[in-house]
Amino acid sequence: MNKMIISGCIILFLVPMVWAQEKFEAPTLNVGDTWRYVDNSGSKSSQEVVAIENDIYVIRYGNDIRGYDKNTMNFIYTINDNNKRTKFTGTRGKILNFPLNIGRKWSNIASVAKHSSRTLWNDYLEEFSISSYEDIKVIAGTFMAFKIEYL
Repeated sequence: MNKMIISGCIILFLVPMVWAQEKFEAPTLNVGDTWRYVDNSGSKSSQEVVAIENDIYVIRYGNDIRGYDKNTMNFIYTINDNNKRTKFTGTRGKILNFPLNIGRKWSNIASVAKHSSRTLWNDYLEEFSISSYEDIKVIAGTFMAFKIEYL
């Protein structure tokens, strides 16, 4: 009888450890870090960290320059040629929202211009959820990655 109670206690203490979710913080980026992409059609694009200002990474994305929050990697604003910053309110500005862990959910209200005879603005509720951490195979190799669902 004592052996069963001890075994049961060990299992109860081990189960939470197995299911515990590690949180992954935002990566630390450096000026000059670059990413290159090729999509399914063969179209190429790139991103490069061009500056770090307080809690913002300034990243060139094609011809655009964008500011991203260092802690969350949320797209905060665009920067024009005169260094004027415009708050980003469009869709998919919070695709990443560190720290990441399985089961995490977040949402964003995005404003999108609807073009017609006049410009109208529509607000959209975007919802994101991390459903798993799994192997993903791409041209560059196989990597462990979070599966973020865009609901």
